[in-house]
Amino acid sequence: MDIQAFINAISEAGDRERSNYHLTLGKLIQGLEVAEPNAKVVFDVGGSPCEPNSYRGYYSDLAFATTEDDVSVAELLEMAKESLGKEFTGYKGGEYVMTETTPLWKSEYGTSGNNEAIMGLIVVDGKVILTTKVIDI
Repeated sequence: MDIQAFINAISEAGDRERSNYHLTLGKLIQGLEVAEPNAKVVFDVGGSPCEPNSYRGYYSDLAFATTEDDVSVAELLEMAKESLGKEFTGYKGGEYVMTETTPLWKSEYGTSGNNEAIMGLIVVDGKVILTTKVIDI
């Protein structure tokens, strides 16, 4: 039995379940493609998304770190599109390819304690806001 194939199958099943309540990479890209390219993107809890990485809670999920610098829709869209189909290394190893159905998190590389799922994308007063929710895992 191919152990990596087995791990991938389990990971994909978890991805499908989490994508029922998370914003996915594909949905993020779709939402950003219709937004004003120069609009600022922020998290509802402060800061802006940057540096996509493998989420430590679920290595197969994608996390965005936080910066206090301004990040535009065009910049985040570029990061998201570059992440699509890209292989990321999990915190303790393993390679994980990000797909359109990959769930998204707000998390710094190597951390999983805050467990802030990215739930949606809304536009308020010309800003794109990524809404989050703390999820017990």
